Formats: sequence, C-alpha cells, structure tokens
Amino acid sequence: MAFALSTKYPKAQVSIIVADPKQLAIVRSIANDWPNHNCQIIQAHVPFYAKVLDKIIGKFVLIRKWAVLHSNKNLFKQLDVIVVPEKTTLALRKDPDLAHLKMVRIRHGAGDRNISFGPEQNLFDLLLAPGEEVRQRLIKDAGVAADKIIVVGYPKFDVLTHHRPESIFQNDNPVVVYNPHYKKNESSYQQWGKEVLEFFKNNPQYNLIFAPHVLLYLRKWRHGAFDVSEYGEYPNIYIDTGSSKSLDMTYIRQADIYLGDVSSQVYEFMETPRPCIFLNPHGFNWKGNKIFRYWTGGPVIEDIKDLPTALHNAFKDHDEVYEPIQESLFNSTFSLTGIPSCERSADAIITKFAPELLEKRRRATK
Repeated sequence: MAFALSTKYPKAQVSIIVADPKQLAIVRSIANDWPNHNCQIIQAHVPFYAKVLDKIIGKFVLIRKWAVLHSNKNLFKQLDVIVVPEKTTLALRKDPDLAHLKMVRIRHGAGDRNISFGPEQNLFDLLLAPGEEVRQRLIKDAGVAADKIIVVGYPKFDVLTHHRPESIFQNDNPVVVYNPHYKKNESSYQQWGKEVLEFFKNNPQYNLIFAPHVLLYLRKWRHGAFDVSEYGEYPNIYIDTGSSKSLDMTYIRQADIYLGDVSSQVYEFMETPRPCIFLNPHGFNWKGNKIFRYWTGGPVIEDIKDLPTALHNAFKDHDEVYEPIQESLFNSTFSLTGIPSCERSADAIITKFAPELLEKRRRATK
C-alpha cells in the first residue's frame, strides 16, 4: 500500500518504518516490484534495554513493541498520518506532542472475532476495511461512524502471486494445513494439538503442514506451546512455527484441506474454495453466532475422535454443500475489484486527509 501511494502520488512523502531486520528484508523484497516508488525505508530505534528484556520476558509481554513506540517520538512527530495494522499504536494518542497525528488502521487479517470490533476502533481517524461484512460490524458493534470507514479490499492479495507454490512433499497425497490460533480459550491447539499431530504421524496417507498463528511460538510460554520438533522427522509432516511463509499464504495456497479453529487465515484459504474442517474442543455454541461465521464453510468437529472420518469425507460434500457457502463468505469478506486493493487504499488515504493537510500548510505559510 505504501509503495502504491508513493508511486501514484509522488508529491506525498511516504516512509515505511520497521523495527526488525526480518521485517526490513521483507519490505526491501516487496520494493523490488515497485521500481518507481519514492518511499523512505526507516529502521526504527530499538533501545538496548528493550533488546535485553525482550530475550528475558519477551515470551510473556510485547516489551519491544512498547519500547519502540516510546523511543521514536521524534520520528513520529514528523508525520502527518500513520497507518498501522494493529491497535497498540493507539498509545501514541496519550502524547500531547503527537495530537496532530492522523491514525489509520488497516487490518492484518479479516476475522470475525469480537476483539476486532471493540470501542477502541473509534480512536482511529480512518479504518480501511477489506469488505462490506467488516464495515457493517464496525458500524454496528464498534459504533464507528460510517464516514470513518472506507472499503478498500485486501492489499495482501495484490502482493502475493496467485500461483500454487511448489509442493514440499515428495508424493501426491492430500496436503492438510493445521493452522491453530494462539488464544488458549479459543484455540484447539492446547487441548487437541498433540492428538492431531499423532494422528498424522500414524497416517502417512495424508501430508500435514503444521503452521500455527505466529504468536503461538513467539510467546510460547505464555500460550502453552510444546516442542513439536520430533514430528518434523516424519516425511509426511512439515513444521513451521513462525517463518514468513506462515504469513505470506505459501502454506494456505499449497494445502488441499484446511484444519483449524478461529484463525482469520481461513478466509484467505477460501480464495480458492477447498474443504475446511473446524475443531471445537471448547464446545462453543457456534451455530448462528456471527463470530463463528466461517465455521459454516465446513464440518465442525466436537470430538477429536471424529477427525479420521472428517478427513476421509472431506471432498465428499464439498462441491455441492460447502463450496457455494465459502464463495459467499469470501465475497462478503473481501471487496475485490479491477483496481488493486493497495491502490484503493492509497486513494482512500489521500482523499480523506490531503485537503485538510494542504489547507493547514497553506495557512501556515501565510
């Protein structure tokens, strides 16, 4: 989105701020596809104490993120608008020296969980929504004024190529991606994770990609993550507890079957409708509940003993029963048009803020 804004609106001064060398490498890689951009790529200052404490308590709290926000005040003061994919940055609202800063939220996923629709969403000056479903929930559940929300699609789809990645397995067996969330009170991992891995260990007729939410192992002590390295020794099991491939849809696009719980990545999987199986160890009363809307896109397992049967029947009812439901879910979640989502996002930001900022500068130069 930043590269699109810089390319289409060259008079805008666009900076991309990252705080991690891995993030910096990803940004520079994406930059190769935008040869005409004028973005300034900045690596934010990370205090030494934060680096030390992150190694000690980083498995429990996001000390590094808070330290970056507080130690880069002078950098943020130079900005007119800041675009972020999370809500922690709202802490900058408390600093009177940053009162001028316009804050924009662009979602890093498209899930239905209530945490994405809290009242704090009102603190943003602009919310970029992937589709109409999210827009309506922001209005109804979060109480956000309609004129603060613009539907722009899903820029992630613009960046990533749409070809199916080369298989990581040396056979033609069905590939299942297990993508559990990290939240203990919602995830299937803590209660059924080992049983899932054991099943695939003992059933080599299926290939398994174990690719959980990246925070599960990044904060492994907090979220109760266990060592899964032994399962990676089996030729039909591939383990990735948090690389960039867990985020860039490499595994989502390679899989034939999705196995998970409440991760929003299931909507990305539905870009190309395929069988989904959902795990419900907590016994949620999910039917008719909007936060489990995506569970209508496949069978829901209430007992882990039903996993073999669900996998065996995965393709049986998909085309006639679940594929139309998945297409409807995808289309209501993502508003995709002939205009790239990153360009629509750039247009939304310029349209929303440019007139006010230009008038402010005109008055300042009088």
